[in-house]
Order: sequence, then structure tokens, then C-alpha cells
Amino acid sequence: MQLPSVKQMQYLVAVNETQHFGKAADACFVTQSALSTGIRELENLLGVKLFERSRKQISTTPVGEEIGRQAKHCLQEIGVMIEMAERNNKPLSGPVRLGIIPTIAPFMLPGLLPVLRSEFAEMDFFLSEDLTAGLYEHLQNGDLDLLLVALPYSMPDTEQRVLFKDPLMLAFHGDTRHIDPETWEPREASLDMLMLLEEGHCLRDHALDKIMPNKKRNINPFNASSLSTLIHMIGSDLGFSLLPQMAIDSPVVQNSGIKLRSLGTESSREIAMVWRKGSARSEDFRVVADTVAANH
Repeated sequence: MQLPSVKQMQYLVAVNETQHFGKAADACFVTQSALSTGIRELENLLGVKLFERSRKQISTTPVGEEIGRQAKHCLQEIGVMIEMAERNNKPLSGPVRLGIIPTIAPFMLPGLLPVLRSEFAEMDFFLSEDLTAGLYEHLQNGDLDLLLVALPYSMPDTEQRVLFKDPLMLAFHGDTRHIDPETWEPREASLDMLMLLEEGHCLRDHALDKIMPNKKRNINPFNASSLSTLIHMIGSDLGFSLLPQMAIDSPVVQNSGIKLRSLGTESSREIAMVWRKGSARSEDFRVVADTVAANH
């Protein structure tokens, strides 16, 4: 049985992702005619129509979508095979695509990057910032190699190395009118002026889990798009929130008029490095994670 070539699978995945033959050809560094020929040969080989073509656009057929997903999976496995060979020849080297969430990036990266560059001089770290759901999807797709995220968060088929705990602190303006910071207890008090990040930020879920784990209560409808916005809103005494301890020493908090109070050891998130289960570079990533934990 004649099998599809790696090049044909690359063409298929590129057209699936771009929905444009010209853009797909550019992504594969070939001419559009070469890519079109490869796709036609693949269709003839498989005996199915992968794309519907018209003058103005193309669209993937249902079977083309299914075969495209499988082709992407095959290419990822081929990549793992190549990684195995490269790692055997030279461990702790090569590019590492590192994803990091926005409630960690501004606080950890200034101290983390010099450590990574010093300890792993032959690794090239390329950074990508996104919410946890997006990073996990890119990790599973093979677009990212390693994540720096906050747990708990469900990420099946991954290995995880907890680096440290990051306590969540009650954050309020020094002269707040909304709560008594000395007596405020999260599971008993009113949450009308509680301010949180918008849906999708795991810090929002971690905060709600600590405050109201098993029941719903009315909370402030305002949702901040970034931690910086949330800090400025608290600094203007428009409400209160829970902030991660790693943010305390940042200039934006130090100059905001915000005060903080510990909520105890149970109110914390876990900062962790995560990679695909079975990755050919798992041992490398364990070394990286151990080094980051040791330098925290």
C-alpha cells in the first residue's frame, strides 16, 4: 500500500489551517503550483476529495477535516522521533517554546529569564503569553513544548512539576469603605464589591474556589481584562479582591495605595511547569523545572 508522504501531510495541514493555497504554500516554503500538485496527488492516493475549490475560496470537506487532524497527529509523532534522536546526541539544547499565563509573566519573567539563559545556555527559549486554556491547546497541538501555569487546572495527558505555592492575599485600599480588613472572612462576608478578572483567567477560578467553593453568591459584575486593570481599580477603592503574593513587590502594587492581608496557608495557588506526557524531552524539562524551583 502506498503511503502519504510527510510533505503531502504538511501541505494538507497547512491548507487546513490557512484555508488558502497561497498562504499555505508560503508557510511550507514552496510554490503554490507545487502545493496544489501535492494536494491533488494526496487526494488521488486516498481516493477522497479533501477540499472544495471555487474561484473565490476553498473549504475543507468533512473527511478532509478528519484526515487533516490525523495528519497533524502523525507529523507531531514524527517530530517526537526527531526530538529523540536530537536529545540523544545533545541533551539540554535546542529551541524550547515556553507558554506562560499573564498573571505570572510580569512577575516571574524578569528574574526567570536570566536564570534560564545562564543555566541552559544551549537552549533557546521562545515565549508565548496566553490564558491557560489556549496554552494547553497549543501544547497538545505541538505548537508549545513547555508551560508555566497556575494549578489547579485540569490538563490531561501531561506531566506536571509544582515549583512553589503562591498565596492569595486579600487586597484592598488602605482607607477602604467596603470591608473591615481585620475581620473580613471570605466564606461569610458580602461579596458585592469583590472584583475579579474576566472569565478564562485561572486566577478568577482560584479566587472563587477559596471564597465560595460550594455555593454561588452575588458578586460585583465588573470583570477586569488584566491584572494591571484590577490593581488600579482596587487602588481607586472601587472594590477589593484577592491578589497573588508574587505581585506584591511589583511597582504597580507598591505605588497603588493597596494594602494586603494574609488569608492563611490554605488560600494559595500552585505554580507549575507542565509538558506533554511521553515527550522525548521530558528529562530535559524536569531538569529545567527543578532549576527554576531551586532558584525561586
